[in-house]
Amino acid sequence: GPRAAPEVHVFATPEELGNQDKRTLACLIQNFLPMDISVQWLHNGVALPPSRHSTTPPYRTKGSGFFVFSRLEVTRAEWEQKNEFICRAIHEAVKDSQTVEKAVSVNLGK
Repeated sequence: GPRAAPEVHVFATPEELGNQDKRTLACLIQNFLPMDISVQWLHNGVALPPSRHSTTPPYRTKGSGFFVFSRLEVTRAEWEQKNEFICRAIHEAVKDSQTVEKAVSVNLGK
């Protein structure tokens, strides 16, 4: 069948009111075919356990392809260590390594 590699977009949500010690990172992975995909989050190059993030099942887009949405809560202790987090999509349509990833930095609200 048709195959399309995922596009990965990742961003940090604004600081939550009254809670400056936690931030939510969001990852949108879209326009991929077939629907089977795995999502990983990494911090300091180390994959975080799946229990740390929530990822939706694949949904069909209006066009052709699917999308998933993943979110990860990070603590101030984590982002002060190193504020770069990576969202990685593992999908069969990606050439070579089969992964597409994007990094996001947590903006340290001072």
